[in-house]
Amino acid sequence: FPDQLDGSFTERDDWEDRKWGMFSDRSPTDPVEFTGQAGDLILWHCFLCHTGSTNVRSRPRQAVFSRWHHADREEMKYDVPEDLWKYWA
Repeated sequence: FPDQLDGSFTERDDWEDRKWGMFSDRSPTDPVEFTGQAGDLILWHCFLCHTGSTNVRSRPRQAVFSRWHHADREEMKYDVPEDLWKYWA
């Protein structure tokens, strides 16, 4: 893992082979895919990222957080719809 996320990790010799896998392929568990059905709900809050267990390693933990936006957000960002669920369908 890089000491700093300044982009220099893309200059590693194994970057072309592993790319972003270098951050995830050391995980002790496999990812779990969630494919939602009509009516399913995932509750996610950014504070969930701060509830991890005590770090017992000598190195600080690193994480990548993302924000997801609607594909048409530029067209609708100033739109205040009468129907609050207009863009959720």
